[in-house]
Amino acid sequence: MEESVITPGTRGFIATAVVSAIIACSFFFSIVNREPIVGDGLDNLTIAKNIISYSSFSSSSPEKPDMAREPAWPALTAGVIRIASLEKIPVDVLSSRYFYVWKIINIFLYAISIGLAAAYLFSKIRSRIFLGLFLTVSLLLYGTMPRLINNFNNEALAALLALLSSMIFYEMMKGRLIDSRLFAPVLLGVFLGFLALTKAQFLYISFPLILILFVINKKKSLIVIFALLVVTAPWLYRNFTLFGDPAIAKRGKIVASVRVVLTAEPTAREHLCMAYAFSHPAIQSYMEPFLGIAQRDFSQGGKCQKLNREICFDMGSKRVHCAPFPEDAFSPDWASKIQYFYRGYYAGVQMEENKATFADITRFDFKFFKNYVKTLPLFAWRGFGFSDFPLLSVMISLSVFGLLFTSYWPFALLCVCSQLFHIFLTHNIPRYHVVEFPVLIFSAIYLLWLFWHHYFRFINLFGRKSPHGKKADFPD
Repeated sequence: MEESVITPGTRGFIATAVVSAIIACSFFFSIVNREPIVGDGLDNLTIAKNIISYSSFSSSSPEKPDMAREPAWPALTAGVIRIASLEKIPVDVLSSRYFYVWKIINIFLYAISIGLAAAYLFSKIRSRIFLGLFLTVSLLLYGTMPRLINNFNNEALAALLALLSSMIFYEMMKGRLIDSRLFAPVLLGVFLGFLALTKAQFLYISFPLILILFVINKKKSLIVIFALLVVTAPWLYRNFTLFGDPAIAKRGKIVASVRVVLTAEPTAREHLCMAYAFSHPAIQSYMEPFLGIAQRDFSQGGKCQKLNREICFDMGSKRVHCAPFPEDAFSPDWASKIQYFYRGYYAGVQMEENKATFADITRFDFKFFKNYVKTLPLFAWRGFGFSDFPLLSVMISLSVFGLLFTSYWPFALLCVCSQLFHIFLTHNIPRYHVVEFPVLIFSAIYLLWLFWHHYFRFINLFGRKSPHGKKADFPD
């Protein structure tokens, strides 16, 4: 059994985390731009302002409360507005003149995640070389995805909560925190609860962790469930009371509807278009001779026109833009829209308003199941492409599955479940996996260290066998 991290070595852990976070902060400040907060980030600011000024959770007019988004990120934003005495500043000014405030929050949260993951890795392998490699890979990936810093979305908070939840679950499963009668399971339940209030899908993604814990220790698992419900139940009750929907946020049916349409409607010929569109922009040109598909085929009238929206890419330093066709933008009927994304999106909107059901979109018969199986590898492939290093991103994404075959499987489990959730149930755009980045990078570097330790131990990088015969500490 490993030595607990709650020891005098805690000082070194904190020092490593702080230094790593400062390095990350310094780097992130160099990629901040002066563009205002728009899109989803502007919605979050609007909700936060309505919370402060009108005690209303609304993404539009304060007299019309809604459940359009998860509450944790706007609530945090509202707290910042209150602390910074910005209550009287209009939303449009908050998003433009005060853009730096919100981008600093992103920097701070992402840096904490990197610092904690770096310190946690170092506490396990005791290698400065691989610690440096972890920081290098982290900065390479985060640094070539400027939208993470410059867009005010909730991934920054979710990534930190997912990392903390994974660390606590690992420590409990390894026997270091399981002896705590209340503290550890309550803490895990609270973190998972706030994670669900930040990213609603984690209310379901967390279930395998609780189930495994239930098999090992029923009492602890029930405490986790109770703590999770204490955090989430008030919000679920609020939405059920006001909207008749005991969910954390809307939009779940929209995402599912997009996946259903992209599964049911494309033809076998259009599957080649999907393979092209779902690949990282940096490698699409290399696929053209094999697929017989080119960028021009996605323009209106081209053989891939119905998948034009799928070539959008905002997870690198260069953004690939796309837009709806006029029929997609102005047609009132979802079924008459050209592109599959917009057909699915507006059908999902109808379902959120209880004006349609999944049965109105397609028949869930053998043909649908066959298309689902055929497109499953395409959707899996899509989620692995981010940053300016597509091959590195694929290796890092797959590493978390590899970690399942080591003693660190509890640390990987939450993010593996997240990967599988999006692969099987959503349209799995790369942005959905930002939440997993700290754990993904940890997994890749740990597996690389493990490989080096087993096959190149004669090269003295770890101090396993010094000239004086001293041995370093190694994990189980």
